[in-house]
Amino acid sequence: MRIQLIRVCGEVQNTGFRRLVWRHAKKMGLKGWVRNLPDGCVEIGVSGSRSEAEALVERVKTARMISVESVEILEAEASESPQDFEIR
Repeated sequence: MRIQLIRVCGEVQNTGFRRLVWRHAKKMGLKGWVRNLPDGCVEIGVSGSRSEAEALVERVKTARMISVESVEILEAEASESPQDFEIR
């Protein structure tokens, strides 16, 4: 199964960003996850198309409490298919 891995860097930890991503992903009917990375960035995994991943990023990157410096989207193989969208 293919998955879109989104790496969002900037002031995105300790801001409610993961909860915001989760809320929008659920509204969009997406499956996957969002989690903090040790380097201060946030990783979002979306089971879906690149356009769905880009739409999610557009919805969340302009939130007032965050400051996005960079976004990178890569397609990767996932070992399992997500059943829901979760905060990890």
